[in-house]
Parts: sequence; C-alpha cells; structure tokens
Amino acid sequence: MNVLPFIFAIFAIFTFLSNSLLKDIKETEIVINGLENFYQLQQKHFNGAAGLSYKSLTTQKQRNSPKPPIKRTTEYKSPRFSQALKGSQLNLYPLVQEQEPRNHPFYDIIIRLLCLLYPTILPDSQAACTLLDALLDKAKILNEPTLNELMPEDPILQEDYYKMIQGTNQYDIKQKKGIPPLSDFLMIHKNKVCCYLCSAHFFVLQAMFGEEFAHTIIAGEKKKWESGKTKLFNRQELESLIKQYPIETTFYETIKKYTRAQLNQKKTVSRKTQNGMSFKKES
Repeated sequence: MNVLPFIFAIFAIFTFLSNSLLKDIKETEIVINGLENFYQLQQKHFNGAAGLSYKSLTTQKQRNSPKPPIKRTTEYKSPRFSQALKGSQLNLYPLVQEQEPRNHPFYDIIIRLLCLLYPTILPDSQAACTLLDALLDKAKILNEPTLNELMPEDPILQEDYYKMIQGTNQYDIKQKKGIPPLSDFLMIHKNKVCCYLCSAHFFVLQAMFGEEFAHTIIAGEKKKWESGKTKLFNRQELESLIKQYPIETTFYETIKKYTRAQLNQKKTVSRKTQNGMSFKKES
C-alpha cells in the first residue's frame, strides 16, 4: 500500500493550519498594538488637557490673589508740608467777588491762617481782619491783581504787608522763626474755588479743621502710603475720613461747594520747602 499520498495530504493540512494560525496571531498582535497606541494617545490627551486646566486655574488664582504690600524702607514725609504742590494755598478771589466778604465761609478761615502764619505782625484776629479787608478792597478796584499789587493805602498796613510779601530767606512756622512769604499760602486765581483739598498745605488744613484733625489727615495718608499706595488722599478718601467725625462733617458741609480736589494748572515754586520750613534760592 502506498502511503505517500496520505503523508502529503497530512502535511498539506498541517501547513494550511499553521499558516492560518500564524496569520491570526499576527492580526491579533496588530489589533493589540493598535489598541495600545490608541489608549496611549488618549491618555496623553487627557493628561495634557488636565495640565492646561490646572495651569489655567493656577494662573487665574495668582492673578486674583492680592499683591503683598510694598515694604517701605524710607521715612514718610508728607507733601503737605511743602509748597511744591499745585494748589496748596487758599484762593482769595471768591471773597473779592462777594459784596460782603465777611459773610463768606472762608473769610474766617483766612483770618485764622494769617494769625497762624504771622503772630508777630498780626497779634490778634482784629489786626488780621483789618489787613484782609484792606486787601480785598484794593482787589475789587483792580482787574485780576497779583498779591504784590494789593499794597494797602494805610502806611502802617503797608509796612506790615511788605514784610509778609517779602518773607525771609528761612522760616519755621512751628518754631515761630522767620516770616513765610504770603504767596506760599495765599493766591488769587480767577474761579470760585477757595481750597483744593487734595493738595492743601498742612497749615491750610489746620486753619480749616484745627491742628488735631490736620494731624489725623496726615496719619491717615501715612498709613495709605505704608500699604504701597500714594502719599495723599484723593477726594473720596478724604471725605470718607471727614465723615467719621461729626463736628468736622458739619463744618465741611458749609464749605464743600467752595472746594475742589486739585488745581489744574502749573505752579512755579521759587523756594525749597519741607516740614513747614522754607529756603529761598539764592541768585
């Protein structure tokens, strides 16, 4: 009996089955590799999206978080003790426009300021009233006069006013040394505003509210500066402070319409000033 055909048949079947099995294994490996690559790509995508979301949230949190306060390394010096601020003086012009200047709420404030600045020249409020009335009378007959042009007709007042206009090379108001030039604290600017609150000199504030409350304003502005902000209150901040004190609030309501925040014009200062002291520039 010839068994070769039977052997060849068995070999052919075995070869066919082997090829089929190998093909299935390769296809299975391809599918498995494909699935693994898919899941790897998907995981990378999710990780990237999560990373972007975390970064976005972290960045937003950093933006929303308050900035740490600036640590000041220098001593606070209030600009209100210097004449370098525009509009640090009181304005006489609104009183010039009044038929009865003594009825204007800033008349008494200017009298207090004059007595504060010139205690040796104007020993009391009556002397200050006499001089101020003479200045206003002179201003009424002139067209936009300067302070120098308001020289009174009375010889005694002329002598006093000349000292006030000239001033001395150095002065210290607190120590009552020297004479401050009048232009450091009074001006004539053609408008209805008597005081620019955000730049008013310390002694102008003292004439308005008293020394204690003037120091309260300085203390509040120092605290603001120490937190990393500007050295001076804006109008809203200043009015907010005033409203905490009933007496000052009542007084402020009587003068509020004659005040503004700042003077919008250039101011030329011919003296270096600080802490109530002035030094004229020598030519």
